[in-house]
Amino acid sequence: MDTPKAVETKTCIIADTKDTCKGDYKFLAMASILVLLLYPFRVPAVSVSTPPELLEIADFDQDGKINNVDHECLDYIVGTSRIPLHCLRIYNFGCSGLRGDLNQNGELDTIDLILEKWIIDNRVDYHDVFDCADMTADDTVDSDDLACMVGMVEGNNEAIKAYCTPCQQKAGQAGRYGDEICHDGLDNDCNGQIDDNCVCNELQPCGKRLDYDGLQNTDDFKYCWSLSWKNSGAWGWYWPEEVEECTMQIQCETKECDGRSWRCSSPGNGRGIWYKGALPAESDDPEASPRTCEDGWDNDCIGGDERCKPPEEGGMMGLIIVILIIAIILICVATACFGLFGGGAAAGAGAGASGAAMDTATLMNSVMSVPGEMVPFGPIV
Repeated sequence: MDTPKAVETKTCIIADTKDTCKGDYKFLAMASILVLLLYPFRVPAVSVSTPPELLEIADFDQDGKINNVDHECLDYIVGTSRIPLHCLRIYNFGCSGLRGDLNQNGELDTIDLILEKWIIDNRVDYHDVFDCADMTADDTVDSDDLACMVGMVEGNNEAIKAYCTPCQQKAGQAGRYGDEICHDGLDNDCNGQIDDNCVCNELQPCGKRLDYDGLQNTDDFKYCWSLSWKNSGAWGWYWPEEVEECTMQIQCETKECDGRSWRCSSPGNGRGIWYKGALPAESDDPEASPRTCEDGWDNDCIGGDERCKPPEEGGMMGLIIVILIIAIILICVATACFGLFGGGAAAGAGAGASGAAMDTATLMNSVMSVPGEMVPFGPIV
């Protein structure tokens, strides 16, 4: 039977964010043009601090920056030559046991299809991922493996029946091939055991699922988590809404899975967010944007909701002090100016009188000393 046409036309690789298409070559080319415009790549050892959104689609070697290496990886991927393994880190290329799961996310998706196609086209070294690439478990990696994977991803029961193993057919036709789902009566990962490894504890991955009613429906999964606000943090199976919603009622509580932990808080806009790292800072400034004081949240989960600083404790008191300083300066200036003008007038008048007296005495003495003149009185002093 010919390989399904979908194998030749599938080109879109959906990212974990469900919003970004990493593997659609046209999209990838446009994203890379943006990267090249923003960041010089011809200079050796160029590295920059890059927004996470760009790293998500263009940091091929996952080193936290976009540089010459990523540009070279882009050339390899959109070209026809062999692709170095470091360029596939963005796809988490590897094998954790589930056949066909080449991006190690516990299920088959379009990323796996592209990676398998590259393996079949001899563009990728698959020595370390052979067991996952050999989808049909026949010790050969060929187009039949890819055809089975396409059937699984697209829900094509005809392709599943034609190319996949009997176990894969049973799980795939139920839409449940992947990591083991507890309590559904299927050997989901085709490892020869049904509903194995179903004890909920800290060793389970975050996506570990339990079929609540065992009827193989698609909307009744519970997940293995530790929630600090439920059952004293004991590990258990919880509905998605119990795990996902961060509200004021559970602020500063934590949830855990697979060795990772998140805490519920708010940045100050009233909306709860699960934080994996540092929490928002708490401020008493009522003018801060967003405001974290008296918002109902202990934003930094340290000392409760901070009270907003009242105006009289800060702004009003400062204004009063400024007014007092200005008043004192004005009084000092006014006093100095009046003293200057009053003293100056008296001194000027005295200087004028003294000058006048001196001129008169000089004139009279000159007259008295003129030869041949009789002066009837002595020198004027």
